[in-house]
Parts: sequence; C-alpha cells; structure tokens
Amino acid sequence: MGPPPTAASLPGTADLAPVFPDLSDPRIGQLFQAGAAAGNLPYTFAHIGGLPLAQTEVIRAFAPGKSYNLASQGDLQAVIDWFNQMLGDGTTSFSRSSVASTFDWTVIDLLDPSRANPSACAPGETPLDCELRMTQPVLVFVSVGFNDALRGMDLGTFEAQLRQVVATVAGRGVVPVLLSLPRSNVVDVTVAQGFNEAIFRVAQESGAPVLNVWRLLSEVPGFGSNGEMLSVSPSGEGDLDPSATGNFGVNALNNALLRFLSEFRAIVLTGL
Repeated sequence: MGPPPTAASLPGTADLAPVFPDLSDPRIGQLFQAGAAAGNLPYTFAHIGGLPLAQTEVIRAFAPGKSYNLASQGDLQAVIDWFNQMLGDGTTSFSRSSVASTFDWTVIDLLDPSRANPSACAPGETPLDCELRMTQPVLVFVSVGFNDALRGMDLGTFEAQLRQVVATVAGRGVVPVLLSLPRSNVVDVTVAQGFNEAIFRVAQESGAPVLNVWRLLSEVPGFGSNGEMLSVSPSGEGDLDPSATGNFGVNALNNALLRFLSEFRAIVLTGL
C-alpha cells in the first residue's frame, strides 16, 4: 500500500489542467461527423475500463426509475433525458451494464478477446470492439490507469495499450473521453501522477478530451477517496447538492459526468 495522498506533491499536468476539456477542438467534431455517417447514435454513450467508472454508484444514479437530486442544476435534466433514450436491448446509456467495464480491469483487458463475454460478443472479438458494436455510441468514457497502477504495470506498456484503445475507438467514429486517475491511499501519488502524464500525452497526440478527475477531487475531503473506492454521500449517489458534491467523490464525479455530457451535447451535438 502506498502512502496517503498529499497536497504537497510536486504539481503535474493533472494538477494544472482544467477539470473540463475544450470541446471546440475540430478533431472532436470531425470524429462525430464520421461516426454519424457510420450510424452511431447521438443519444448513446458508453463507458469502458475499471475504476472509478466501474463503481456501481457512478453513472447509474441517473438511470430510469432512479431517485436523484439535481438541486440548483435543473438544466441537467435535459441531458439525462437525452441519454436515457431507449436502446435496442431495452436499456439506456445510464442503465446499461457495459461488457467492457469490470471493477478490477486494466487497459490490457479491453483488448483481450479471452476477457469478452461469450454470451454477448462474437468469437475473437475484444471487449472493446464488442461494446462499441453493441452500443454504437457517440462517445465513450475510458476509465483506465487506476488498476494498472495498483498492479504495478509498466508505464510504457500502459501508454502503448491506451494509445491502441484510443485509436480503436476513434477508428469507429466515436469520441474517446479519457479520465485521469483520482488520488487514492492505495496508489503512491508519484506513481499515479506518472500514469496521468501518460493519459494526457495520449490525449494531446490524439485530440481526445480529458475529464480531469484528479483535479476535480483535489478539494474534496480525502480527495473523495475511500481506499480503492470513491466516497458516497449518505444522501445517495444521485444527490448533486453542493453539500454532497463538495464532500464525496462519487457525487462530485456524477455531477461532473452530467456537466460534461451537457456541454458535449451543446457544443458537439449542436442542434440535437
């Protein structure tokens, strides 16, 4: 187990980059147009990888039938409704269980056909390709690095595999949205910073936007961490009142995911 996170660590890219990326990069719009021509669904997003998105309280808080509190952010209801449009299997982006997301997965698992769900995926298909085929999303949240760092994966291997994931996603006309690692008392801060540097390098090369979870949670008590998991407000994961988003990791991340999706719809999905 690494030492607890500390605010005194030397600043890296994730400390300085904004929480929300600039979505006006023309490469993002070009990917969307290519995906639209290929039949991707503008009301669908997917998520792949491991923690923190594989934590059950993340994303799913806004699925149909769930109770949540938008507090003063009533404008977010429109984006919840948009991405809760029904998919062919009767699920929505918020309720669907991704075939490419599992609690303990690393980036390598996304590209390993032996890790694919045989009841959903074709023989020889990777979990990543399977999820992209099944959902035809406009964007995919890529949550990798935490488990990779926890298991001591070589940083060069991680970066090369992440580059392949991003290329695969973009090759389908889907916008890859990378998440930086959150701080945690189970991963050494300098190790986590190294993985975040790799994530930002791949993002800069490819034009993939980064939702900077590291900085998002930097002012949340305990960095929003509860060991391997993010902390959750006693009022529930769907509570977006400032008392919840300012003090608990899951609530802060759920709020940021909705805000990102809202901005993505306004800027990239113009007119939809």
